[in-house]
Amino acid sequence: MINFVIFGASGDLAKNYLFPALINLKKSGHKFNYFGYGRSPLISSASNLNLHYIQGGYDLPGLSQLKPLLTSDTIFYFALPTELNLIKTIVSALRSFNLISSSTRLVIEKPFGSDYTSAKALMDYFESNNLTDSVFLVDHFLTKNLVKNIISLRFANPIFSYLWHKQFIKEINLTAVETKGIDARGSYYDQTGAIRDMVQNHLLQLLTLVTMNAPASFNHADFVTQKLAVLQAIKIVPSSVKLGQYQSYTQELGVDPKSLTETFAKLKLKINLPEWRGIPINIITAKKLDQNITEINIVFNPLDKSIWGDDRRLLVPNQLTITLKPKNDIVLTINSSFNPHKVLPQPLTLSLGSLDISSSAYENVILDVLDNVKLNTPSFAEILLQWQIVDQILNLPRLRQHLFYY
Repeated sequence: MINFVIFGASGDLAKNYLFPALINLKKSGHKFNYFGYGRSPLISSASNLNLHYIQGGYDLPGLSQLKPLLTSDTIFYFALPTELNLIKTIVSALRSFNLISSSTRLVIEKPFGSDYTSAKALMDYFESNNLTDSVFLVDHFLTKNLVKNIISLRFANPIFSYLWHKQFIKEINLTAVETKGIDARGSYYDQTGAIRDMVQNHLLQLLTLVTMNAPASFNHADFVTQKLAVLQAIKIVPSSVKLGQYQSYTQELGVDPKSLTETFAKLKLKINLPEWRGIPINIITAKKLDQNITEINIVFNPLDKSIWGDDRRLLVPNQLTITLKPKNDIVLTINSSFNPHKVLPQPLTLSLGSLDISSSAYENVILDVLDNVKLNTPSFAEILLQWQIVDQILNLPRLRQHLFYY
């Protein structure tokens, strides 16, 4: 039986996501030898997994406790900060105990570094140690069922596929806002901010799925080729970048009282490809707003002329909205309710129906790792290009000079 080892098993990621996912997979017939490892005592219950928990430091003596326990193929899940020195220490220890082989999987959670330089060092380490094939870089947004369905929506349906370029699309909007603040993540978030936390990974990845050309196949390399083409063509509109901070942010535990870290970011990108040249991409992400929404909104061009004459300008633009939060749904907004007395049609929304969400994003992550499928994981090259884009944004002159408070 395959071993499943969680480093950081006493943390929130394991408690809130990994343990529930593993419990659900166990119910459906997927079983592992379950091990947890962490510095702190295990407080959260994983009794349904029969988890063997080991408490120790992330050093050779502590990690040596794993050596006599692991006698078969192993998935090592790093539910830890992706600090290069920490990963080096753990991987070096595992190698010294002969616990890494060609069948080993090393699952690494985002964020992958804090800028291009640190991300490059991390990727270089994996490559120089011949670990590229063993490493799974997890962005759980990409394993959400509705996100995975974007490919089918775009490329299996002529009604959308033929309209999915600049001739018919006016703008693309990506929104990820929530009502809650940073919770107890002050020390982490204050070093990160909204752009690193959401734009660098989740939102840029969603953008590639919405704008890339059809891959030649479902081979991971074909997906990477098309996503890289988009990322290489992204241009920032510097004047569009607007940053804000919610009023009580500096009172949060672990936050510098003089912090200028953004909890709100709004920006515009353009894609310098023939299919998208001139089409604005609007991105908004924020904490502590009055809405809890994550969505992709495609706004189609209005009619050049119509039987309503100049009143056509009052018609509601056709829109396709892929909603990940507060619920999974795909909604098409059209004009309808025709009235022969020259009354303008009224907007009508058509729900295409909530997608089956019987499996969670983290269940899908684990199944992909188990099956050695990387289709829903970003490549090293994508991560580095995403950091180049974000570094350009964060290095804009006087970026925080006009930070607003809300």
